[in-house]
Order: sequence, then structure tokens, then C-alpha cells
Amino acid sequence: MKSIKQEQRGTEKYASPPNRGSTANTPNKENQPHQDLSADRLLPTANQQARNLANDLTKLK
Repeated sequence: MKSIKQEQRGTEKYASPPNRGSTANTPNKENQPHQDLSADRLLPTANQQARNLANDLTKLK
């Protein structure tokens, strides 16, 4: 019984409920474009940080 409870605790961390059966992976495929959008949204911030670091390095020379 303890192993079943541990498995249930592990599945509670994920968005898909355990009673969905074979369609449990479907939300991951649907959410993939949203994850790409968030990465596209974060990319300018990473580029700006890279520019700031490059400017700081040139000031140190």
C-alpha cells in the first residue's frame, strides 16, 4: 500500500489527473506552443543581459 500512496503523491505534482488514462500526455502536447512562446518572450531579456555583460567587460579593459 505504501508504494501506491507514493506513486499518487508523485502524480499530484503534475497537472493531468491520474484518472485520465491514456490521454494523460495530451496536455503536454497542447502546452508545447505556450512553452515556446514563453521562451520567445524571455529571449530579449537574455539578449539584453548578454549586451550588458559585454559592455561591462569592455569597460574593464
